[in-house]
Order: sequence, then structure tokens, then C-alpha cells
Amino acid sequence: NTATCSMHRLADFLGRSSNNFGAILSPTNVGS
Repeated sequence: NTATCSMHRLADFLGRSSNNFGAILSPTNVGS
């Protein structure tokens, strides 16, 4: 669970830091 939480936080941080990275994780956001 701890590792999963860390991954979620890391993904969220990277997503906010780089829109391109977040777009790759969530292609739906690109459409909208």
C-alpha cells in the first residue's frame, strides 16, 4: 500500500509538473 501511495503521489506530481507526462497517462484529458 505504501508503494502504491508513493507511486500515485509521484505520478500526480509529475503530471502537474509536466502536462505532457500527464497527457500520456490520461489521453482523455487531451481530448477535452
